[in-house]
Amino acid sequence: MKIKNSLKTSIILNITLLHAILMGFVVFDLIDRQKEFMKDSFSSKATMLSKALALNVPSWLLSKDYIALQESINPYKNMGKEMYSTFILDRFERVVASTEQKYFNKILTDDISKLLITNIENSTDDSYCLPHNALMDCIHKIKMNSFTIGYTRIILDTKELEGTLKNSILKGVIYIFIAIILGAVLAYIVANRVTKKLEVLTNVVKEFTDKKYDVDVPEIGGNDELTTLSCAFKTMADSIKSYIKTQEEIQNVLFSEKEFAQTTLKSIENGVITVDNNFNILDVNYSALKLLHLDEKTILNKNIVNLFNFDEEMKFKFLELLDSGSFIDEELNLNIKNLKITLNVSLNQLKNKQNDVIGYVFIFKDVTKSKMLQKELEYHSTHDELTKLYNRRGFNIKLNELFDYDLQIESTHALLYLDLDKFKEINDTLGHQAGDEMLKAISSILLYRIRLNDIVSRLGGDEFAIVLVACKKEKVLDIAESIRVDIEKYEYVSDNRNFKTSASIGVVIFDTFSNIDSIELLRRADLACYKAKELGKNRIYLYTKETELK
Repeated sequence: MKIKNSLKTSIILNITLLHAILMGFVVFDLIDRQKEFMKDSFSSKATMLSKALALNVPSWLLSKDYIALQESINPYKNMGKEMYSTFILDRFERVVASTEQKYFNKILTDDISKLLITNIENSTDDSYCLPHNALMDCIHKIKMNSFTIGYTRIILDTKELEGTLKNSILKGVIYIFIAIILGAVLAYIVANRVTKKLEVLTNVVKEFTDKKYDVDVPEIGGNDELTTLSCAFKTMADSIKSYIKTQEEIQNVLFSEKEFAQTTLKSIENGVITVDNNFNILDVNYSALKLLHLDEKTILNKNIVNLFNFDEEMKFKFLELLDSGSFIDEELNLNIKNLKITLNVSLNQLKNKQNDVIGYVFIFKDVTKSKMLQKELEYHSTHDELTKLYNRRGFNIKLNELFDYDLQIESTHALLYLDLDKFKEINDTLGHQAGDEMLKAISSILLYRIRLNDIVSRLGGDEFAIVLVACKKEKVLDIAESIRVDIEKYEYVSDNRNFKTSASIGVVIFDTFSNIDSIELLRRADLACYKAKELGKNRIYLYTKETELK
């Protein structure tokens, strides 16, 4: 009986509540529609009145006939309670006529007035309406030959709208209350019909839950679903005993297989994480905990996306990989407990017999040290050990990247080829250590004079190359001259003796649409540098077509 009463109460409450909610939605939707309709009506009326006034006053506004302007708005005073105020403004936003004389020859500086003027000036429409404080405020441009010479402003009182809405809301509450009463009566009738038959089945189920599987299920008259349910219950009672026994056997097998799988996972070197369809972590092996520097309590049941402290770029890449369903040997950069880790990750789907995806297995290993070693080797292969500038190989790579990128963007660049004058003499006189110090100092001068996106390289010995990216010809020669002057001023001091050098600089202006490759570009720059030395050194020579003839 207790179960019956509880179910009956639930049915009554649910039906009553549903009925009241649906009625509430209908009532308040109608109120909202009425509110929008009335607001649109006030907006249309204010727009129409301001437009009519704007069409009548242009000539009087231009001639500054304030009497005529004032007379033009006098009829608006007699339009009833809903007419709150009317203004005519000149192009300087000064009031030249209004329904209230105290505003004459003044500029309205309140926040609403400023907002109206700002929006109408920035709008391509001729009018703009703004509801505020139970008012509908509309401003309209006054035009003469397509030029705005002033504004008309109509303010309507919408208190009538608020009163109507309050009455509608009150009626709506009354309707909802009536709906609750009717819904409760209907729910009581339905609950009585349903729970009467359910009481019989409830007694049978109680016996069944006490493991009395041989209980007889009485027949329930009728052709409804409850009758069908009682028939089916008898069949279920006969088969449940066999089913429970089978389930126990399956559970024993599954337990053994799980123990075997967990033991295997613990013994392998790679990290393994198993997640469900929502990427919540279900299982993790010891190697994964060790690689991620986490414990099992911290990681279980957490979402694997939130667990890894990705930056936005890496998070986007990871989510893309998840969408693909499976991947092999993808690299992910993590930041866990302030430790930066690079993992090589593979993902495989877990499927059931119906071939539905029920989860995923992540297999990963830590490749942080190998990646650091790879980056270090790549750096040394492309940079000069002494000056830390790009070496010839690194320079060629960056130059070819510029050519590949610039195929889509036409721009002008410049290549500067520098050869130090008299450097061999200084190197032979003071030794290689002094020569190295001078080369590092020259490199600092070059880095100081170039921009962040430019490319500077030591090609070998005392030869340097600079690419000025996206740089105009006049600016190129200015930069080249500043480099030449800085090198000329530089002095290396040894044993109270000053040693100086200078630079001969060959310049080639180019763009990537001129059918020239990096090898030809370097040849021309080298030729221009040779011409600079031939003409007396310590100078700049700009490559032209005539350079080849000379």
